[in-house]
Amino acid sequence: MAKKINSSVTGLGYYYDEEIFNRAYTSEKDPTSTVLIESGVMVEDAEIARMIAGGGNFYTLPFYTDIDGNYVNYDGNTNIVLDEVDAAGQQHGVVWGRAKGWTDRDFVSDFSSADPMRNILNRIQKWEAKKRQTLLISILEAIFGIQGSGDFADWENHKMNIASSTSTATDANKIGLTTLRDLAVQANGDAADDFALAIMHSQVANRLSQFNVLEYFKYNDANGQERDVKVGRSGNMLVLICDEVPHSTNSTTNLPEYVTYCFGRGAIGHANAPVDHPSSQWRDEVKNGGMDCLATRYRETILPYGFSFEMANLPVSPTDAQLGTTANWSIVYQPKNIYMARLVTNG
Repeated sequence: MAKKINSSVTGLGYYYDEEIFNRAYTSEKDPTSTVLIESGVMVEDAEIARMIAGGGNFYTLPFYTDIDGNYVNYDGNTNIVLDEVDAAGQQHGVVWGRAKGWTDRDFVSDFSSADPMRNILNRIQKWEAKKRQTLLISILEAIFGIQGSGDFADWENHKMNIASSTSTATDANKIGLTTLRDLAVQANGDAADDFALAIMHSQVANRLSQFNVLEYFKYNDANGQERDVKVGRSGNMLVLICDEVPHSTNSTTNLPEYVTYCFGRGAIGHANAPVDHPSSQWRDEVKNGGMDCLATRYRETILPYGFSFEMANLPVSPTDAQLGTTANWSIVYQPKNIYMARLVTNG
């Protein structure tokens, strides 16, 4: 019978016995989808990468604003009015660093087939992707928290909340046949077709599929069976399903609320910053009877195009909480040039 290494002395939790001693441990599947950062919404920005290649934690991307003014009558008598062109607008971005480490005790492999370090090495890339996606969602929630006003008042058109304000939800409070298209037109008007992706919770996608307006792509598996891919199309938008998008139960209505994001392709920029030692492996021959150690480090930046990070007293590396704070972001593009929109529904 298998025994578990979990005594008060070792504090470990690995099973061993003679029958499984020589068998390889299997890895539990990671159920977390990282489709948001794999969708093409976030792209590698070569210009930002160039700007941060030499170090530093803050960068500026200047951009020319649109020209304006009225013409005069060209009649041979009227002087031409000269307007000085506004030099440029600016959007600022910030670089942050993160680090994490893991250990693998020799004692574990002495009594079982477990190889925790190999498992860790196989999972680091997915672990970083999950952390990056969680942070991206936090940043998105921060910028959608900005109240559009003045020249940027139309930013409010990029938000649609049809969730019920009472304890009862009707069809009108849930995604419908034209909801995605309505949001795109509300946000960007005649440029609505430039929205290319909708990323939604599986409960929302399930409802949309019941209208037969969500068509899943299909493929044939190794046995020749036709299977659905978790990518669909609704109108001109690709629909990706990701249960990591924000969803919660409203404390007032006691109803579930789901966030759906709509994007144009390449709406968000990303770049990695240099790190002298991205990863390190070493052994500690004494602690816990000997163990292998691994540490990973990375520096990166994420910049939603059209927004600027304006935190006062900028730290060397802002925390996730600081990056997810609405007050630390400002809108700098005309909203019609921003291809991001947010929908809240009860299903």
